[in-house]
Amino acid sequence: MTSGEQKVSAIIFDCFGVLVSEGWLPFKHKYFDNDPDKFEEATNMQKRADAGLTDHAGFVKNVADLAGVSPEQAHQEIDNTVTDESLLNYIATLKTDYKIGFISNASQSWMKEFFTPGQIALFDAIDISSETGLLKPDARAFEHIAEGLGASVDECILIDDQEGYCEGARAIGMKAITYQNLKSMQQQLDAFLGR
Repeated sequence: MTSGEQKVSAIIFDCFGVLVSEGWLPFKHKYFDNDPDKFEEATNMQKRADAGLTDHAGFVKNVADLAGVSPEQAHQEIDNTVTDESLLNYIATLKTDYKIGFISNASQSWMKEFFTPGQIALFDAIDISSETGLLKPDARAFEHIAEGLGASVDECILIDDQEGYCEGARAIGMKAITYQNLKSMQQQLDAFLGR
């Protein structure tokens, strides 16, 4: 750590694509990549759901209609998620020295479906966009989770699989790691933490 560099006190994890596998992005690319108008419409549907303006069931029905598939098939593909137990075990080792945050652009809270009570207890602050009304990469979303952790933004590291969200965090002075896999993230995090 160079002189003047802020000490890290909090590490914030994204949900989909990091803590649990992502079903929505593969669905969106599979059905809408060849139609820019539908791709944009699907993206806007997702943003409305993530902001709490549409419930999850309504969102799935709408994108199913747009994709020309049944709501049941869309539900099966979009909600096909697996929790990363290895990453959660690693987070448990970080918790002794750092505050741990959870941030997600999501149409509803999936915490109890994806995580055990013990895993949920790993997080000192939980921000879900449909509850806060704040969507990444809006600076206010990152400021809100940092405040919930009792940290300034420059004391936080965001771990997110979306580079655009990482760029948004960096723009306000938060450190960020674009998540690809656990091993790569651990190496980058160790470099930030000076370990």
